[in-house]
Amino acid sequence: MQSERREAFWYRRTFTVDGDVPEVAVLRIGKAMHGSKVFLNGREIGEHQPNFTAGHFDLAGHVRAEGAPNELVVRVGAWRDATPPSVANGFDLERYRSIPGIYDSVELTLTAYPYIQLVRTRPNLAEGGVTVFATIANGADPVTTAVECAVTEAESGRGRGHGAIKLLELRPFEVREVEVTVGIDDVRLWSPDNPFLYRLVVRTSGDETSVRFGMRSFTFDRDLGKAILNGEPYPLRGSNSAFFRFLEDPTRSDHPWREEWVRKLHRQFKAMHWNMIRYSIGFPPELWYKIADEEGLLILDEFPLFYPLPESAVTPQQDAPALDTPELMAELNASSPEWASAIATGTPWPKELTAERLEVEYREWVEERANHACVVAWSAQCECATDATGKAVTAVRDRDPQQRPWGNGWGGVLKPDDYFDAHWYPEPSWHMRGAPLGTAGLAMTFKTPLGFSHNDMTALADPRSVMSVNDHPNTEGHAILTAEYGWSWLNRDGSPTILSAPIYRRLTDAGWPTKTAEDRRYTRARILAAQTEFLRANRTVAGVMHFCGLASSHPRAFTSDNFVDLESLEFEPNYARYVRDAFSPLGVMVDFANTEVPAGSTQEVPVTVINDTAEVWRGRVHARLLRGDRTVWTSTKAVRLGAVGQDRVYFYVAIPRTEETYQIEAELTDESGRVVRSLRDFRTRAE
Repeated sequence: MQSERREAFWYRRTFTVDGDVPEVAVLRIGKAMHGSKVFLNGREIGEHQPNFTAGHFDLAGHVRAEGAPNELVVRVGAWRDATPPSVANGFDLERYRSIPGIYDSVELTLTAYPYIQLVRTRPNLAEGGVTVFATIANGADPVTTAVECAVTEAESGRGRGHGAIKLLELRPFEVREVEVTVGIDDVRLWSPDNPFLYRLVVRTSGDETSVRFGMRSFTFDRDLGKAILNGEPYPLRGSNSAFFRFLEDPTRSDHPWREEWVRKLHRQFKAMHWNMIRYSIGFPPELWYKIADEEGLLILDEFPLFYPLPESAVTPQQDAPALDTPELMAELNASSPEWASAIATGTPWPKELTAERLEVEYREWVEERANHACVVAWSAQCECATDATGKAVTAVRDRDPQQRPWGNGWGGVLKPDDYFDAHWYPEPSWHMRGAPLGTAGLAMTFKTPLGFSHNDMTALADPRSVMSVNDHPNTEGHAILTAEYGWSWLNRDGSPTILSAPIYRRLTDAGWPTKTAEDRRYTRARILAAQTEFLRANRTVAGVMHFCGLASSHPRAFTSDNFVDLESLEFEPNYARYVRDAFSPLGVMVDFANTEVPAGSTQEVPVTVINDTAEVWRGRVHARLLRGDRTVWTSTKAVRLGAVGQDRVYFYVAIPRTEETYQIEAELTDESGRVVRSLRDFRTRAE
């Protein structure tokens, strides 16, 4: 916490260098909060103010060699205001702590000129090779050097290609970027299903460095409304990892820096049928990207900027009711006055944080991630009404040779192949005054006045309800990425969070089980599963990513994840049972919105089936009418789905004449033994 008693924290290490004094000595501090200042042997070396990108410090001329001791001291600020307001400080309205310190690796490079400052890669799938962009820095003397590039398989070390510039002449202190093309034998593509990596070694006469990369391409197709991986449509399914919120979790310990834990975390993500994770509102350590490369998870990398809209920025639509949520705001004000005040009045964008200042941080960010196969798209910000981020993106696009697509939060879409960032949260609409549960929607969220509740599934009957979840309407029809949804958060002990507590009281009124922690976990899982099925089955979005795969859990948490134990990374059982099926590549949705039907009637029940894979799928859809554990009606239909295909089958269900509560279950099966289920509940009434 902020305190007048401390303005900084200090790190001290000693090291020795055998042999001669090196020509090049560069200290790299991966990431540090809040700003970093370096001293070596009592001399101030320099300062790096950005909090979310690496600082590079030139130690040449100050290093003692021949085994003499060197004292390295690093100072970091104790609070966000240690860096000026022109630097992004990680402000997040939904977390309490701004924890200072170095939170990534620290490395010292000792080498000679010509020094390889930076290597970036651009896979060329059509040509079967990779283009290498290497930034070479020279020392005080002119030099002629070769620049050699060798590609090997990262795991086996087997050579796969070579390219070179044989004679590169460099003037004293010249820094030059060179381009080398390397053909690769027997190219293997990188994808979540096959995360195959290559290693590139770049050499000059004085230096050598290596990076890993994957042969893959990624973009969004505006006309198709889809993500395209390696030239083929690729539906995105996933969640979010809110690293900085997770840091304030009271039980997080050293988990974020333990490789075996981080690897298990990403494997658990994949076990939920997720192929993409949004590193939300900030960057984890470099280790996480390395593991995502190896495990095969696409990463949407989001810069930590989160300044929610002022109410005046919302333009109500004519067909939607007025925004009036006194009960919700009263409850939020009681539990978190800061949050309620900021939402009511807006959180202003810092005027000192200009596009020009952001450009510096964006450039460092993009260059650091240049070679990660997992990073396939950028997110410039989260829910900020500003044009500064868009201008900064435009200025740094050329620093990404792969030209990965960008999202720009509430700042507007920038280019045709960028994506439209949608955050779909219909749950707060349940607090619209005078509106029946599930029939009213937030004006800034929906094109049509639709809300959501499982007891009134009409909200899931119109795919247009996900089209305008952004301050800037998607008027140009960009591919939509639903990067957030699922407001019904629970802490790991099953208690509601600050934001979801009012929602669970409304759910109680609607007849959902909410009395115990187990009740609420069941309700959370069923609602989130139904929302996921709806967003996927209608094929109106390129990807769905619920919030949140990793966050913090404590009595004042705003959001949370769905683990019951951090050490074992065990998912809550209801969540694993219902939500995992909702993310299955072979998906099924009972498209039945009625929550009350006449007893003795016959109901048409559409069932939507989707295939996210690149293969033709054949199987069966079994439809059942259940009363408790008893099946009172059943029917089966054969289904054939093309690659990334979709179909809709219809069942005509004979409803019993008794007044009861029933479930309609659709079960997808095939010869491999795969089973995927979807459920909807309803009651019968006597006519």
